[in-house]
Amino acid sequence: MAFDYAAHDAQMAAEIRQEVIDACHAFELSVATMRSGEDVTGELEVTRRQANNLRLLCTGMEDRLLDLTVQRFANYLLLLAGPIDLQLDDLAIFIDMMRGLASGEVEAAADEAEFVRSLPVLRPADLEDVAHLELEVLLVDPRKTSARFVARELQNCGFRISIASRSYEALEMAARTRPDLVITTAVLDEIDGVELCCMFKAASITRDIPLALLTSFAADDDRLRALPEGVAFLARGEAFSENLGDLLQTLQESARGGTQPVLA
Repeated sequence: MAFDYAAHDAQMAAEIRQEVIDACHAFELSVATMRSGEDVTGELEVTRRQANNLRLLCTGMEDRLLDLTVQRFANYLLLLAGPIDLQLDDLAIFIDMMRGLASGEVEAAADEAEFVRSLPVLRPADLEDVAHLELEVLLVDPRKTSARFVARELQNCGFRISIASRSYEALEMAARTRPDLVITTAVLDEIDGVELCCMFKAASITRDIPLALLTSFAADDDRLRALPEGVAFLARGEAFSENLGDLLQTLQESARGGTQPVLA
């Protein structure tokens, strides 16, 4: 008797959805604990770990919106410091959405990118100058500490942040969410940042996405020789924040004018 792959896949998907529903119950308890002020730091760290485990479990599943929502939830927690009530409310929205998608109570949206941009995003405390910004930045960095630092710089400028730790994950996320900018580190995994930029430029669905390479290499380093034309060079070091600010200002001005940004 032939093995029924379709039935097996359906069973696996159902089990993952149930795992998400069960995890949402645990997340609700964690949010309630943080609202009470009891061991907020410890509870936040536990929730981060649980969310990251759930993200790994959901990666690649056919329910793409559930996968993306879990990824966003994990990214939100990664950047979250001492949560205030508004941010705990955001977590509750994520939890309700994940449960709804897993149970089928929330219908899948036709436009994945639009759906993802409707999810909660961390914003700086002072929103007066940046509340109008709805620009999406995908950060590709395998090191959590480095990713948090750069992501918080971006967050403080009011940008929506997604984080990918691997090259292929970044390609898939970019194709599905269509970010306004991709910043990748030069050192990644089997595929380095330069090769990743080449892959972005080669694919029709991603070639128009503005790119920036974050690196400690000198601009004339041989390892950067194959960097495609039009990719911005973002050097680490003392001038990093200033260079990042200039890059984001260019992106912002292009968005306001409805033009394609020239980053390099």
